[in-house]
Amino acid sequence: PAFVSTPRLLLLFTARPLARTHAQVQGRTDAEAGKDCAHVASSVLQAAWAVEIFDIWAGAVAVIDEVDLVFHPLKSELNWPLGDKLALDFSPLRWELPIALLDAFLAVQQLTNSGAGSHFADSVNQRASSGEIALRCAEMAYGSARPPVRAQELMKQLISAVADGVHTKALQRVPHLVLLSIDFYRNSLLPIFAQWLILWMRRQGLREVADEELVRCLHCGHADKTLQYLPDAHIKMVNAGGAWLVSLLPHVLAKVNRVHYGLLRPSEMAEMARSAQLPRSRRYLAVPFVGKDAPSPSSEYAHPDVAIGLSYLAYRYEGLRRADFGKCLMSLRSALDLELGAEIKRPTSQMWIQWVHSVGARVRGVTRQEAATTAATTTAAAATRAGWAASPAVAVESEVR
Repeated sequence: PAFVSTPRLLLLFTARPLARTHAQVQGRTDAEAGKDCAHVASSVLQAAWAVEIFDIWAGAVAVIDEVDLVFHPLKSELNWPLGDKLALDFSPLRWELPIALLDAFLAVQQLTNSGAGSHFADSVNQRASSGEIALRCAEMAYGSARPPVRAQELMKQLISAVADGVHTKALQRVPHLVLLSIDFYRNSLLPIFAQWLILWMRRQGLREVADEELVRCLHCGHADKTLQYLPDAHIKMVNAGGAWLVSLLPHVLAKVNRVHYGLLRPSEMAEMARSAQLPRSRRYLAVPFVGKDAPSPSSEYAHPDVAIGLSYLAYRYEGLRRADFGKCLMSLRSALDLELGAEIKRPTSQMWIQWVHSVGARVRGVTRQEAATTAATTTAAAATRAGWAASPAVAVESEVR
């Protein structure tokens, strides 16, 4: 016998028995789910037919047309997530850690628009040496109006390294900073990011380990046996930091927004919703692209940390869509209700006031001077309490399998 089918139908056929088997392993049969006996009998019959077809395929030869399209990871959906959707382990630090690293890199992004051609590196180094630009970048990346001296020193080093990378063609400036050389990253950027990450870890309560030992573990990508005395949360922090520094961070920095990844635009979401190809994860997270401004019709990132990193970069580069802004307001309102004190003095309220003042508007009953003195010390805390850490992408991280 001969079978003629499309790749997607074959995928659905093979995934259905696996889904049934997974439900059996988890102890949730159709009968336990409350479905009638006729449906259970139909499922058993379908499983018997599937076994017969698999036996035929075992001795068959597959003739595949357009094999380059069928096996393309972005044009054909070759994996099929099974099971329940579970919240990510190590939340919310699971996404706050990479955000701390990416914020440092994005703080330098604004300097790439100053200077041109061969004079770019010299102009940036001159501005960084004065300390004013480094202080401003450290304030943005550190989330405080008074970053420590160590943070300012690291920001100076990062600005200088980025300028050298642009000069030596290890970094691309257009359309945004893009990593072109993994060797440059390992030799110039990784040591700075490791020290910056240690500053962040100290703020999260990891103080039992010396800097030298942390640097060694971060460079090798995981916590070794010498750190087994640490609490489980700190071990996970070191492991996550090592994974990001060694493999995940250079991977996401090497991607170009709207070429390799990006957010779905409202028109694209409406079109995909009509064809029933718009799960919640694709609606809010970055998706793979098959070309310039051409999102994949159905693919998603299977690695949750890659989805987190690329989603945060996509929101930073593309900005919030109108629907995203509404979700942010809802999240702020929920966080405000959970906070104590006078409503105008709560951290979430101060974050909103700072947003309004940053675009030249004002909030009734609050002067700009009052907002400037209070918002600087509460913005970082408000972002942490809000749960989405200044990005709506993480609000649906539990959707990533």
